[in-house]
Amino acid sequence: MITYLKSIKLLNLDEEYNLICAKKNIHNNLYPCKIFPEKELEKIIFDPITIFYGGNGSGKTTLLNIVSSKLNAEKKNDNKKGELYDDYISKLSDFELSSNGLKDIKFISSDDVFDYILDLRAINDDVVRRKELLKEE
Repeated sequence: MITYLKSIKLLNLDEEYNLICAKKNIHNNLYPCKIFPEKELEKIIFDPITIFYGGNGSGKTTLLNIVSSKLNAEKKNDNKKGELYDDYISKLSDFELSSNGLKDIKFISSDDVFDYILDLRAINDDVVRRKELLKEE
């Protein structure tokens, strides 16, 4: 049985405004607020495979970070996301999984893959250097 996220409801403009005002201080970073309401994106209904596409800065990674945070997904890297991020996540209440028995939720970003490849490359370079040293000896 496949388990997947069926839907998630993002905060609308009023909910974001209330969140920002509730903090009652000046914010340098409103992330992740003011990204999705202006795109009129409030609820996402997922299929077993869902593709997000768009230009740089369109919110794809933000959306994936929000979903993974809300589902408490295991992450290799937990980036600092701004003063309002945790409050934004805590206000999200409407999400639905397609089946029970979910064992693990993991979030793997493209950065994680690139870091892994770079680590492998560094290890391989070190092995080559050691081989060269052994040859010289």
